[in-house]
Amino acid sequence: MKKILTQFDALAISGYSSEVDWVTSSVFEMLFLAELQKNAMTKSGILAVKKRISQITPRLSKKLGFKMVIKD
Repeated sequence: MKKILTQFDALAISGYSSEVDWVTSSVFEMLFLAELQKNAMTKSGILAVKKRISQITPRLSKKLGFKMVIKD
């Protein structure tokens, strides 16, 4: 994931570590997108989103294998 960050000069990248059920992941994605809308697209904003998602959806994040990598 870090290679992709560098290759595309992205601020962050997120995804799942394995194949997921589309209905379950859709619910998670709606929550994730809602949290993204609350912050600026800066490193500190993305860090805040990552923290809130882990607080709001700890079991769902783990079940889906959600990963998020933020640029150093």
